Amino acid sequence: MTWCISEEESHFAYESGTNHGTFDNCTSDNFDLDIDDLLENTETDTINKCTIDGVLDEGCVVECEYLGDEACDEYIEIIQDIETVEITEGPTSGPTSFPTSGPTSGPTSAPTKQTQLGTEFSDITTPETNVTNPDEILEKDSGSRGDPHFKSWAGEHFFEYHGQCDLVLAMDSNFADGLGLDVQIRTKLVRFWSYIKRAAIRIGDDILEVEASADMSETDPLYWFNFVHQRAVKTVGGFPLQITKGTGRSHRHKFEIDLSSKYPGQKIIIATTKEFVKVDFINASAEAFGNSVGMLGDFKTGKTYARDQATVIHDFIELGNEWQVLPSDNMLFQDVSDPQFPKHCILPEDPRGQRRRRLAELTITTGGAEAACSKGLSDPLDIKDCVYDILATQDMDMVRAFQN
Repeated sequence: MTWCISEEESHFAYESGTNHGTFDNCTSDNFDLDIDDLLENTETDTINKCTIDGVLDEGCVVECEYLGDEACDEYIEIIQDIETVEITEGPTSGPTSFPTSGPTSGPTSAPTKQTQLGTEFSDITTPETNVTNPDEILEKDSGSRGDPHFKSWAGEHFFEYHGQCDLVLAMDSNFADGLGLDVQIRTKLVRFWSYIKRAAIRIGDDILEVEASADMSETDPLYWFNFVHQRAVKTVGGFPLQITKGTGRSHRHKFEIDLSSKYPGQKIIIATTKEFVKVDFINASAEAFGNSVGMLGDFKTGKTYARDQATVIHDFIELGNEWQVLPSDNMLFQDVSDPQFPKHCILPEDPRGQRRRRLAELTITTGGAEAACSKGLSDPLDIKDCVYDILATQDMDMVRAFQN
């Protein structure tokens, strides 16, 4: 619970015989949401508001009771706006009703079939990609987002990587006639999943670092330019930078580096939604990124290579460990975060077991998450990733992380 006060943070003076633990019903293991008790004690007006198309949405009740009228109304607006979406009981021809329950054995061109909570859902079928001409990738978007979903240069959703460390997303010492490009991301582990907390880009002698924050009091974009906090900046490596300040509780700030002076129509965009960061390469071409290496794979073939550029890695955990930032990569971030090499990336413990246990406690339903994601997204795999993030975070606002 993001806004619960820990004992260390509390400034309250407690009466004799009481302490922080007396009133703490939400931090650590003290938080135990009894949905039946909540429904029984919720006012009739709220129950009526949250009964949509004749069905009570329990996630709506939780949103209304715990986050207030504004969050309640916004949740209801999202759900009502997608009333035309039909959620079926069995397998669907589009995105499955639940994302994979845990890591697969390696990168896949489409999410694999999984069994979760006693229900089996069908595969998503996507066309095979066999890139023979690098120029065919022109105007494809690639990158990484939020709860780390990596979209390779070939335009496919290959894998998720749930570990905590600094990672090389892409690098090319010869980018833009020798200016050089490094893109690194910093992930943070939360129970059985992780998310991108920061991203840093170096072009030439300039470094732009962006951090996301769920702190509602932090309304300005969080960034460092050449290690100086919120320094005025108009260009990165000579390319124009536009910073768009977001509004509302999602903190959707955008940092747009326009590469058009060298690579027409191409951009690198870092965007934040609450505490999540995403990095997108817009209209990426072989001319600009054809020689890059890193987590996004090989531009010309779409293969996920090791650092030796000869060994193809099919296990995404191995791939993430392979592309952990090394001292020779010149870490771009203005501070050091654990782990740093030679310590290995921190992996979640028993991700499958934890996820199964947590799924039994969901207040936002799978149907509600898929409906919200289907409203604004067209790519079936974007929808699947969106559903995964909403269910993992129990936050409907995560749909905004997938919108441009």
